[in-house]
Amino acid sequence: MAVMYDIAAFNSGVSAMKKTSAALKKTPANRNRRPEDYQKEYETLIEQMDNLRGRLVQINREWANANLEHKSNVLPGVPRHDGTHGWHEVEDFPLYTTGGKKIRLSDLFGKHDELIVIQNMGRSCPYCTLWADGFNGVWEHLENRAGFALVSPDRPLDLKKFASGRGWKFKTYSSHSSEFKKYLGFQDSKGSPKPGVSTFYREKGRIYNIANDTFGPGDLYCNVWPLLDLLKKGANGWSPKYKYKK
Repeated sequence: MAVMYDIAAFNSGVSAMKKTSAALKKTPANRNRRPEDYQKEYETLIEQMDNLRGRLVQINREWANANLEHKSNVLPGVPRHDGTHGWHEVEDFPLYTTGGKKIRLSDLFGKHDELIVIQNMGRSCPYCTLWADGFNGVWEHLENRAGFALVSPDRPLDLKKFASGRGWKFKTYSSHSSEFKKYLGFQDSKGSPKPGVSTFYREKGRIYNIANDTFGPGDLYCNVWPLLDLLKKGANGWSPKYKYKK
């Protein structure tokens, strides 16, 4: 059953967060506050954020349903490749296995009608590698619910060697020479890839791009950054590496 969120509560949450943010900017850094004051403020903000996230999920679902009902490939005024939300049909793009065999996007679904694709930037990016390493522990949970795969711009053999070296157990595919990433907004005009995630839905032989999101420090897709934020000094200039000195 879908969880319903009150739009009035949503708007109230937005207003409250704006007021809280404005108040914090005006408050001196050396204010005299008790620990319980911080805890109360923290819990209030978390509650507001939860309500906002829930409403965003609901809006995205309603957006997709409205799009389908109006039989339009994309909602009016919404770019097809803006890297955000908006249900629209996509072609069955060609991809390649790490063995070099040509397959199609539809092959990544497996037994599911939904698919999660990690838009990796390739072996040259330690940040993307950090995110991918994190999925190594949860891919089986995700794949039980939907198809799950990582797509890299690297050539098939290069991807195979790198994935093996990292110990990745999830499925990996190459988009080298394919328009897959460019079409979805994960490759710029110069051919440079961008990190993120795309989701798809398959129905009656047609494939729809449901949502896209980008990856970056502090997002919801890598648990390293939130944990570092809990330290006294935070990330403190730390950045991911392929290997660390012990």
